[in-house]
Amino acid sequence: SANASVAGAVTVDGGNIVVDANLNTTGGNAAGDVLLKASGNIALEAGKSLVTSGGDITLWSNSDGETANGGSIYLKDGVTLDSRTSSDRAANNGTTDDVAGGAITLGGGSASITLASGTLAPTGYAINNSSAFRGGINIGTEVVAERRNSAVTILSGGGDISLKGQQLSKYNGDSAGINAYEGFTLDAGKTGDITLMGSALDATASYSDGLNLGNYAVTAGGTASYIRTVDGDISIQGSAANATVQSRGVTLAGGGAGINIQSSGAGSIEINGTPGGTGTQYNILLIGANVLAKSGAIELTGGSTGKVFNDFFASSIGYKAGSDITSSSADITVTGDDFDLSSGFNFNTAGTLTIQPYSGSFIDAFDTSQLTYSSDLSGLTIGKAGNAENVSIGSAATIAGDVTVFAGDIAIDAGLTATGFNVNLHASGAVTQSAAISASGLGLHGTGNFTLTNTGNSISTLAGGNSTTKLGNVNVVNSGALTIGTVNPTGITST
Repeated sequence: SANASVAGAVTVDGGNIVVDANLNTTGGNAAGDVLLKASGNIALEAGKSLVTSGGDITLWSNSDGETANGGSIYLKDGVTLDSRTSSDRAANNGTTDDVAGGAITLGGGSASITLASGTLAPTGYAINNSSAFRGGINIGTEVVAERRNSAVTILSGGGDISLKGQQLSKYNGDSAGINAYEGFTLDAGKTGDITLMGSALDATASYSDGLNLGNYAVTAGGTASYIRTVDGDISIQGSAANATVQSRGVTLAGGGAGINIQSSGAGSIEINGTPGGTGTQYNILLIGANVLAKSGAIELTGGSTGKVFNDFFASSIGYKAGSDITSSSADITVTGDDFDLSSGFNFNTAGTLTIQPYSGSFIDAFDTSQLTYSSDLSGLTIGKAGNAENVSIGSAATIAGDVTVFAGDIAIDAGLTATGFNVNLHASGAVTQSAAISASGLGLHGTGNFTLTNTGNSISTLAGGNSTTKLGNVNVVNSGALTIGTVNPTGITST
C-alpha cells in the first residue's frame, strides 16, 4: 500500500491482488517487467499507476483456470498502465513516434505464451463470475446505471496491447466480456498492435455485450475515448449470449464526445461482433463512434443474423474532418446479413466500399439510399457472388471507380455514374431501370433478364454472359454510339 520504485522486475503471486499504491520500475529499463499473477481477482484502486521503461506489464488473473470463482481484472477511475521508454515519456511530444515500449497484457487462464521479449503471458480470459461489477475486465469505477469519465490510461509506447475478458455472471441484470466507461485511452504508439476480445456468457441478462466500450455514453457531452496506434493493427472481437432485451457482439459508444478507434499510419482495423439468438440482436452497435484509418483496411463484420446498426449519434468510417485522420485511402468492407446503415453511418474514403452478406445472401432487400459516402470514393460493391436478395440503387451515386452489384433483382432507381470506369451487374432475376447509367463499360452477368431502356444511358462498351452462364433477355437503349466489346466478359452471350 506504499508507493514503490524498483530498479528491476517485480512479480507478485497471490490469490486476490489489490494494488493500492503506485509502482515504478523505470530504473530497471527494459528489464523492469511487472507481473501481477492471481488465481483470483486483480484490482487497481483509483488513481494508481504501474510504470516501466520498456518493461512489459502483465495482469494475469484466474491463473488456475477454474471458472466456479473465476478471476477478473478491475481498473478503477484514473488508473494508469504505462510501459513507454523513459526517453519517450520525457520527450512529451505525443505518442505517434513512440517505439520499444513494453507489451501490456490483461488476461487470464492457465495457458500461456512466451512473448518476443521473453515474458510469459496468459492466452485466456480474465473471468468474472461474481455480481460485484460488470465485465471480465472492467475499465472505470462501477456505479449502477451512471455515465462517468473513467480517465483510465494504457500507454505501451510501441508495444502490443492485449485485453481478453469474459463474464459468466451478471451485474445489475447485465453482462459484458469487457466493460469500459468513457474517457479511457488505449494507445500503442507507432508500432504496437491492439487486440480486444470479449465474451459474455450469461444467457439470462437483460443486456449482454461481448464488449461494451463507452457504457451509458448515449447522450450529448461526455469525454472522448481513444483506441489508437500508427502502424499497428487493431482487432476488436466480441461475442454475446442470449439476452432478454438486447444481445450485442460489440458496442462502441461515445455519445456526443465520441469514441475514436484509429490507425493513423499503415495499420488496419477489424471489428467483429456476434450476438446471441434472443432479444434484439446487434452484431455491431455504434453510437458516436469514429473508426478511422489512414491507409490500412477497415473491416466491420457481423457474424450472425443481428444488425449492423448506428444509433443516437452519427459515426464516421474512414476519415473525419476535425479528427486526427482527415483523409484516407482505406478500403472499407462491411459484412453482415442485416443492415440499417441509414441510422448515421458516414463512409469517407478515397478507397473502395464493399457491403456484403455474411452468409449466402442478405436477409432483406438492400437499398443504397441508406448509404452516405464521400465524393472521393473510388469503388463500390454491393452484395457478393450468390446473393439472391434484391438490390436497389435508391439514391444517385457518382463513383470515381468501378461499381459492382450482386443480386436477385436489380432496380436502378437513381442515377448511377462510374466516371471513366465500369458498372458490372450480376443478377439471377430482373434488372430494370428508371434512371440512367453512365459508364465507360457495362458488364452484364448471370441468368437474369436485363431491361435497361432509359434514354439517358451513356455507355461506351457493352458486354455480357458467356458460354457457361448465358444471359436471359437483353434490351439496352443508349443515348450515343454503343460498342459490343470487352468489359470482362467479351461480347454478348444470351439465350
